[in-house]
Order: sequence, then structure tokens, then C-alpha cells
Amino acid sequence: PKIEPKDTLGAGDIFHGAFCNYILRESFPDALAQAANIAAYSCQFFGTRRWMNSQC
Repeated sequence: PKIEPKDTLGAGDIFHGAFCNYILRESFPDALAQAANIAAYSCQFFGTRRWMNSQC
């Protein structure tokens, strides 16, 4: 998704973790899309954990 990133640190790790979570219950394309959404969302916050405290 198109976003205005504030920090991309950890985006790959966040993507990988989200993908591992989603692939257990979704199809491969859906797991990729959902992981990409989570990683993109996390880039809108400064730091690697601040996004987890926000409302998704």
C-alpha cells in the first residue's frame, strides 16, 4: 500500500513475522497481502514497536 513512511527500520522483520502468522490460516497470496499491509502500517510510526500500541 502507498503510505508516507516515518521509519522503515524493522519493516522486513515485521513483514516476515506477519507472513508467518497469516500463512497458517490464509492462502499464500492473501498472507502476502496482509503481511504487506502490516509492514506498511508499521512504517508510519517511528521505531520498531510504537505501531503495536496504536489502533489498527
